[in-house]
Amino acid sequence: MASPALGDPHDSGDGSLNLNADILVDESVGTGAVGDFAVRGRLFSPELAARADEQREANAERLDIAGTLTFEPTASETEAYAAVRAGLFDGYSSEAHSRAVEAREESAILPTLALVIGVPLVILVGVFLGRFWARRRRASH
Repeated sequence: MASPALGDPHDSGDGSLNLNADILVDESVGTGAVGDFAVRGRLFSPELAARADEQREANAERLDIAGTLTFEPTASETEAYAAVRAGLFDGYSSEAHSRAVEAREESAILPTLALVIGVPLVILVGVFLGRFWARRRRASH
């Protein structure tokens, strides 16, 4: 017996699926009554056809609406963008920019100095505290 997960070992492996279409149409194949396949009795009903037509019309309406969309900016959007763009560099001067760069370069000295002094200081404090706790521990034992 072949496992459903592995498939039929005698199958060609082309991925085809053999369907028994006699179950869907009104031809009996001896697989059961109409009650066994409740959908079979309604498959080709006028109600289902009407519902399919309604869905086709709704889809067509959606496509018509999508065709009317435009992505061109309106005049008010263009004016607002121009106003924002003009205000971006209002009061800009290259001198103010160069002063800000110089201030950042000068202020970079302080963090470097703090790092050069701080790292060895933290190491020394760690060594001192380690020895202090080791002596205290030895004295208590």
